[in-house]
Amino acid sequence: MTFLVVSAYDLDEGMICDFRADIVPFSETVRTLWQTRTDWKDIKTAVSQYPMTWLRTLFPTLGRSRGVLGKLKDNLGRLRGHSGRNEETEAGPTLDLGKNAVEAAFRKGKISDWSESQMAGKVAAMKAGNQFPHGFNWLKRSAFERMVQQGMRSGKTIIVVLPVSAAYTSQIMSADLTQRFNNELAEIRQRNPESLWLSLYDIPELASNDNFCDLVHMNVHGKELVTARFQTWLEHLPPSP
Repeated sequence: MTFLVVSAYDLDEGMICDFRADIVPFSETVRTLWQTRTDWKDIKTAVSQYPMTWLRTLFPTLGRSRGVLGKLKDNLGRLRGHSGRNEETEAGPTLDLGKNAVEAAFRKGKISDWSESQMAGKVAAMKAGNQFPHGFNWLKRSAFERMVQQGMRSGKTIIVVLPVSAAYTSQIMSADLTQRFNNELAEIRQRNPESLWLSLYDIPELASNDNFCDLVHMNVHGKELVTARFQTWLEHLPPSP
């Protein structure tokens, strides 16, 4: 059984993962760029990840100044007697598998408690990180459908679509972008009819910023809501033939 969990943020083509070139063969990227008739400017940006990856064999921190500065901040925090790991970082979520991990302090917070200046700064930083125009029908879309199809070849595939915060929706996602996101998911679902889909957008409480610790990640309260809904949904799945 394969589980794929995505959101509008995950599939937004505006930001391509820095590690993409470590995972996707160069030939696959070229094929996708050719099929999508991409602009030359975006082609150069996407292809430039590969020589950067190769050069990191000699210069491991090349192109990762934000990560280096973040690690430096953590180390300085430990020297002052507290750990920066309890604060929100740009690295994203981590999985502490097999551990009784205590939730980081920021994951218990609510973005509804942010000040206007803090919200504006977070939104500006996210927009500044976009390398490409917003959309859902390019490199990530192609990679996501490959994962769905690989899962179908292996057995049952379940796709869970998570919501993003109301703040992200209002500041980043226009009505047109939201419709395009839904259309792309509907097309992938239609092309892979044996896959099983669960959208968690319809949980009313998740429309509140009280259940998110940052613009795209739920806090512990939001996680409890989606976990309960997901568990109930799984329990009512028909058994495999």
